[in-house]
Amino acid sequence: MTPLTGKERSRRVPLDYYRLTGRWWKLWLCIAFFAVPFLVWAGFVVIDGRWGARLSSPGPIHVVHATWANDCSVCHAGIIHPTGSRNLLNVWSSIGQASDQLCQKCHAGAEHHKSIAAHAQLRCADCHRDHQGTDVSMVRMADSVCTRCHANLAGSRVGGDTELEYKNDVTSFTIKIHPDFKVMSEPADADGRPARKLIAEARDPGRLKFNHALHLRHGQKHTPDETRAWVLKDVKAIDEMLYQRYKTEQIRKDQDGTLVDNQKDDSPVELNCASCHRLDMTDLKQKDASSRGASGAYMLPVTYENDCRGCHPLSFDAKMPAVQIPHHLQPEAVRDFLWGAYAVRHIRDEDVQAEIKKKLPLPGKVFREMEDSKRKEILDDVYGAEKFLYRDKVKTAELFLYSGQTTCGLCHEYKRKEGAFVPASVLPPLVPEVWMPHARFSHRAHRAVRCQECHASADASDKNTDVLLPAMADCLKCHSPTNHAGSARLGGARFDCVECHRYHGGDVPMHNVGSKSGAPKERRDGADFRSGR
Repeated sequence: MTPLTGKERSRRVPLDYYRLTGRWWKLWLCIAFFAVPFLVWAGFVVIDGRWGARLSSPGPIHVVHATWANDCSVCHAGIIHPTGSRNLLNVWSSIGQASDQLCQKCHAGAEHHKSIAAHAQLRCADCHRDHQGTDVSMVRMADSVCTRCHANLAGSRVGGDTELEYKNDVTSFTIKIHPDFKVMSEPADADGRPARKLIAEARDPGRLKFNHALHLRHGQKHTPDETRAWVLKDVKAIDEMLYQRYKTEQIRKDQDGTLVDNQKDDSPVELNCASCHRLDMTDLKQKDASSRGASGAYMLPVTYENDCRGCHPLSFDAKMPAVQIPHHLQPEAVRDFLWGAYAVRHIRDEDVQAEIKKKLPLPGKVFREMEDSKRKEILDDVYGAEKFLYRDKVKTAELFLYSGQTTCGLCHEYKRKEGAFVPASVLPPLVPEVWMPHARFSHRAHRAVRCQECHASADASDKNTDVLLPAMADCLKCHSPTNHAGSARLGGARFDCVECHRYHGGDVPMHNVGSKSGAPKERRDGADFRSGR
């Protein structure tokens, strides 16, 4: 057979033969690429619904969302609106804003720092990931979530602002990386706000005069050599309820472990930290309307009525030892009370006294309201009493109350008028309720630890300007990696960022504890809430 020439072969075999394999093969390949997994998934759904659920969901949702476990649309806005900002579909979507709106139907909160550029791009699901298990915390973030901004805080700010109030790079809780604690301190800055200083350098900005060393001393003695001690019967003479409380609490063991009999009336008063600083209303064993609750995280406020009255009565006249000035009164109201107290004592008309006593605690004010109708009957008597009893007695009582280290001046500072011994006003104590507003702390979690382990200098502090808070080194004894220093064990407790810090509303003291920023925009009825719509 004669071989074919090149021209003959070109006529027999088309030059575009490679294009003639089928123009639709790419389309079929794409269809097969998506159809095969779908058919496999559909087969699992048909064969076993549990297998299908495992393929369509990355894991069970948290128990707090269990009501909507079978309704994905409650939390997911759809496939074109992914919940997180790192999803590839965000190229065509609004980076999870629709899903964020679904989250915020129930979860509201203040923003963190508006000056952080990355904050505007973060979505709820970037940090709070569900489908990790029924009991896996959605607020226990990994440190990497925080350090993506705090590793270079200046570079994360809008415009690259480098004037920072806080340390620029914080990546872990260690001495060399994390800054030491700062608290509000006096003297104040130019705007009148307390400055932020290290604990060792800070001065208490409060105006309440208090001597911890004296109150923690056996029998409240001013010096160890003082012979006269404050005993339980002294408290009993002032306030029976506080006497019973101190007596019940006054149980002490000697160094050898034996109980000391110190509950007799002539036993010296022995206070400890828990005598005034309490976590819970059940600890107090006494009604206190000023308390904000019983969460156990922060100490309840120390109040005069619950903690001071048993040793510091606000009496003003030895002839009327049972009459005490109500706490929290300003000088003008104190004068009204004194005037009325002496008026009630002087007037012998039983009907007048009974009417006045019904309207205490400001009998002076009440007496003036009744003056028009009663003065005609007792005009001569009252006039003489005002001149010789009320004015002189009120002036003497005011001098006792406000001069030197006596009743009010023992604890409070005054705003005085020039040339007047009676102050214009009593300055508010301004005792900080939360010393570290950018962190959170739970005393309840540390109840098994002696107070002096963290507040070591309290029993030696004789000035109210002392800041008796633990430094960072004290926290690292427990909150650090496990370490053995000889026979002592150090560390072991959690020391990740979220152990002490919250993200939302971090600039607000007691943030998200009943705050307005944590409330939803609107409240719904039960059926509407359970539907998730």
